[in-house]
Amino acid sequence: MLITVTMILAALVLALSAIGVACILGWANRAFHVEVDPKVAALLEALPATNCGGCGFVGCTEYAEAVARGAAE
Repeated sequence: MLITVTMILAALVLALSAIGVACILGWANRAFHVEVDPKVAALLEALPATNCGGCGFVGCTEYAEAVARGAAE
């Protein structure tokens, strides 16, 4: 009997913890969302995404942002 109560209590604590963490993650997703320029997203899809540095930028994302601003070819 004591083992059953202990297991039920442990399951409830685990479930409440999971719900609490899910709520926190949902709030953080909305609070820290960053809008991405559609031009940058389209450029990123066209690039190989290997982040080789051959273009002179650190990665493909930085290069795509520079192209969208008009700072790179």
